[in-house]
Amino acid sequence: AQSAGGIGGGGSSGGGGYRVQRQAANIRERRRMLRSDLAPTRAADRPTPVKIINSAFDELRGHVPTFPYEKRLSKIDTLRLAIAYIALLREVLSADCDPLTYVQRCLSGERTPERAEWNTSGQYNA
Repeated sequence: AQSAGGIGGGGSSGGGGYRVQRQAANIRERRRMLRSDLAPTRAADRPTPVKIINSAFDELRGHVPTFPYEKRLSKIDTLRLAIAYIALLREVLSADCDPLTYVQRCLSGERTPERAEWNTSGQYNA
């Protein structure tokens, strides 16, 4: 039977102090293992520059209009299409009519700009 001192309370048996030391050592080891287990996870979860750029391209792909049947755009195609789309939006905003009318006139051939930066078909691009 143990004395009122508890596990390490200096009971009549001499093994009480050893048991407390072992338990303390086990607790320290568990804490150390938890820290070492978490460290690689934190590093793996940290976004790398490549992950940041790839997620930015994924977000940009979501804002650039494409056809549903098109395959996933490459990074260079995404950039080219984004540039063309921005040029189209700039042209639409500076036009003397509403956006829908402007696009309809362009599609029907009524408006033929000297250089349509936004035309991605290659017909007007140099």
